[in-house]
Amino acid sequence: MKSNLDVFFTIREVAEVLLMGPKGPYKLIKSGELPFVKIGDGSLRVLESDLARYICERRLRGRIPDRLECRKLDELGSLLRVREVAEQLKLGSKGPYKHIGDGELPHIRIGDGSIRVLESDLIEFVNKRRRGDGFYPSDDDDDPDGPGSPSLPVPKPLTQGPNGKHIRRDVA
Repeated sequence: MKSNLDVFFTIREVAEVLLMGPKGPYKLIKSGELPFVKIGDGSLRVLESDLARYICERRLRGRIPDRLECRKLDELGSLLRVREVAEQLKLGSKGPYKHIGDGELPHIRIGDGSIRVLESDLIEFVNKRRRGDGFYPSDDDDDPDGPGSPSLPVPKPLTQGPNGKHIRRDVA
């Protein structure tokens, strides 16, 4: 029989989920931001639902709260540091901050103001900006010249000039 008891996280596990140092969760607990359960020997545990609620309540779009309704961490996916977002998007280290500040990329402020991004929010951000679907007509259109758009210029073939640089054939 499955128990209705929530999953417990150790302080170390909370730090791993929030991508914090080992003392970070203690600061959140001490400030009252993160509820906890004290176990007999003085050990502290955090319920999964409390940790998920902490993350969901701190989600922002720009400076506007954009809270999520969630009860479990697996509904959220993993958190990413801004540096990891920059690496994923092949941006400079400051690149994601523009999208975060503009409200285009939702983020979560953790503890002392550190910023985290939900992986699912990053995926949604990328998908909203994806271009190219339907850019070229399908092969079954009635274009006698074949697939492609006649309004787009066709690049001229390149050839090598006497100095070894590539030049356009129509210019040579």
